[in-house]
Formats: sequence, C-alpha cells, structure tokens
Amino acid sequence: MSVANNIAEGNGKKSDREKKRYFSIALDSMRECLSVFNVMKRQRLIAEEGWIIFRKQGREITSMLWKMTSS
Repeated sequence: MSVANNIAEGNGKKSDREKKRYFSIALDSMRECLSVFNVMKRQRLIAEEGWIIFRKQGREITSMLWKMTSS
C-alpha cells in the first residue's frame, strides 16, 4: 500500500522535485517489499513459485519507479 499511496501522492504534486521525492519513497518501499519476499521464502511462508513471481513483478516495478525518479 505504501508504494501505491506514494505514487498517487506524488502524481498530485505540482513541482517535479516534489513528485520525484514521493516516487523515491515509493521506490524505497518497493525495495523493502522485495526484502520481505526473501524472508518469507526463507521461512517457507510462500512457495518457490510464488516467490519467483513476486520477485519478477517487484523488479519490474522497481525499474519503473527508478525511471520515474530519474526523469
């Protein structure tokens, strides 16, 4: 939720600097999610197949957010 909320809030800002700040926070939150996925896998709370899907989607989102903060 943090990722989506920060993207939404950033989109509502007028200045590019403010937008990038919120997109950067969303990027940090996404990286935290990826870390949680790793912990969940190690603790066997999610199956390998689910972990692979989460990681792939997480990396795609991270890449998009990186571009949003760099543009």
